[in-house]
Amino acid sequence: MDQGKDATVTSLTGWAENSRTRPTKAGAIPEPALDAGAYVIRVVLVDSAPPIWREVELGSDLRLDRVHEILQTAVGWTNSHLHKFIPDPAGSAGGVSLVTPFDVEEGETGVLESDVRLDQLLRQVGDTLTYVYDFGDYWQHTVTLQSIRPGSADVARVMGGERAAPPEDVGGISWYETLVQAAENPGSKEWSEYQDEIRLRGFDHLIGEFDLEEANAALVRDSGARAALTLFSSRPATGPAARVIQSILDRLSLEGQLLIGGYLSAAHIEQRHTRKEEEAEAATRVFRVLLDQVGEEGITLTSAGYLPPAAVIGLMAVLDPERTWFGDSNREVNTQPLLALREVSTQLGLTRIYKGRLLLTSRGKTLRHSPPQLWAHLAASLPPERTDDDRDIAALALLLIGAGTTEPAQFSRELDLLLAVAGWRFDGRGQYGNGDVFYRARTTRNILRWAGTGELFNRDHRDETLALPACRLLAAAALSTPAQ
Repeated sequence: MDQGKDATVTSLTGWAENSRTRPTKAGAIPEPALDAGAYVIRVVLVDSAPPIWREVELGSDLRLDRVHEILQTAVGWTNSHLHKFIPDPAGSAGGVSLVTPFDVEEGETGVLESDVRLDQLLRQVGDTLTYVYDFGDYWQHTVTLQSIRPGSADVARVMGGERAAPPEDVGGISWYETLVQAAENPGSKEWSEYQDEIRLRGFDHLIGEFDLEEANAALVRDSGARAALTLFSSRPATGPAARVIQSILDRLSLEGQLLIGGYLSAAHIEQRHTRKEEEAEAATRVFRVLLDQVGEEGITLTSAGYLPPAAVIGLMAVLDPERTWFGDSNREVNTQPLLALREVSTQLGLTRIYKGRLLLTSRGKTLRHSPPQLWAHLAASLPPERTDDDRDIAALALLLIGAGTTEPAQFSRELDLLLAVAGWRFDGRGQYGNGDVFYRARTTRNILRWAGTGELFNRDHRDETLALPACRLLAAAALSTPAQ
């Protein structure tokens, strides 16, 4: 590795000298390089053992406020606390105080970080600066310039790393490492002493390896966040999902808005998500089977208000030919997926109950013969949940799924975070208690699964269905705001 670094330095000597010929003086911010380059920096969380580190390539001409955002994403923080850059005391900018707009509001003086480029502080390979996040837990990072190459780094990317970031508000690096060691040694004296804290924080779920692919996916989301927010706010939020997301954005800080904006970008809200006839047929099959069974004449319900046994048997023979639903499929009250389908079809305005009969609405009569229009109607109806908290859960779940965040553990972690950012704290699993609440958005979850699989019920693939292309496309369509 050292040999590689030396070779890099040697090959760039001319560029480095050429770009840093402006004179500087101690205690002042040096002038920026004349020519921007691509930096590789190594970021290490101080006192982590084994080290929590990232290697990141980014543009040398980036302002520090943007570098802050990249470091947050690369390490795995949530940008929910204050931060500060501290120049190396031995460097040419030693003694200079870098401040954020919040610091200025609090009466501090110094140079705004948004006015300083990275190459004004890191100028030669081996130069360092300190980045501190969360003045309570005091997560201190050492940022070291590893290599320089000419030319721009168009998009920041993480090149490597080890160990996932600690959870927010855990108490600092010393206490975190103590809990990690205890959690990794069940039955030890430390585990017995700290088991309540370990369980409270869900450390059996939060401790993990660094996910390079996800870190870079998050950086891509971040790069499109501002443009997506501008687009989203410039067009009327016509559908329920867009209205709920807008209501969440209205109560967030800029940092929270940018987090949501990244997912909006990944969901490609600028596109008009449509389905071809054959694709729409598969995605709407479950609804169309019910609508065809109801037909022009309707179905007389039992005195208790359920589908009669003959209708249940006929529908389940088509919707569940492999008999994956346990128990006899001859009474609607005991066939919960079918009961849910009937209730959802009424909630979506496709069927109605009149004088003891289940009938098609005019919309249902039209849409059962047009799968693409029926699919568009499903997208335009999401989420149909009735309470504020369930709507927020469903809308943020749609945001994640539309953005492609569907791996179960990752989906749970990010839904937990997004709901916390939106102001919710449910009493469940996950760092913020929101990691297992998607079950509350039952109607949205069912519609997505029916569209993704074309099946009413499949016990063997319930966790994987949200990753199916039809699920992601329907979720993205619910959020999209294409130009009219």
